[in-house]
Amino acid sequence: MHQRIQQQSLSRYSSLKGLSLRNGWPLTRLDEADSPRAIIKSMLLPDERILQVGRVSAAIYWHSVAVLILSVVFIVLLALYGLPMPLLLLAGLFLAFKVTGMFIIAFLARHYLLLVATDKRVIIRLGIINLEVIQMNYSKIESSEVASTIPGRFFGYSTVYMSGVGGHTLAVPYIVNAQEFRQSVSDVLLNRESYAADQDGGT
Repeated sequence: MHQRIQQQSLSRYSSLKGLSLRNGWPLTRLDEADSPRAIIKSMLLPDERILQVGRVSAAIYWHSVAVLILSVVFIVLLALYGLPMPLLLLAGLFLAFKVTGMFIIAFLARHYLLLVATDKRVIIRLGIINLEVIQMNYSKIESSEVASTIPGRFFGYSTVYMSGVGGHTLAVPYIVNAQEFRQSVSDVLLNRESYAADQDGGT
């Protein structure tokens, strides 16, 4: 049954560019960025049901905000110490360029990051320049874990780790509902194990 679903999934995406298969994980590289809703809709099988969608925290910008504050403080200190105006402007332009770049990268990362659990697989979208959509069948998933850093506990986000067969682990950061997502994945894995045990017991 699961093998048939995986074959249907592969045939569904065989027309997309860059399709490859590594240790049972179908990988699709997309040249164009689609909206999360369009990505999810285009990938769902006819009988597939969404269980949980990871919500990306706005705290993904906290590095950029921290650098912005430090840059302003640094420029003020340089002005107080009497740095010549041309050098002050040069330092300000450099820091403004750096902070703007960080904000743009954080915005794009949040826009393209996608984490979805369905009743058949987990779909992860990562990257900015090289956008990857990774589909993990539950038969290839060993566990789902959640880890929180100190900033994550303060801002209310965690990193979801998906561990697959063969030692592959994918980390998806800045997820607000990480615990709920992990629970949804764990429920599916436990149900699969219970079903397999019942089948073995019946034989």
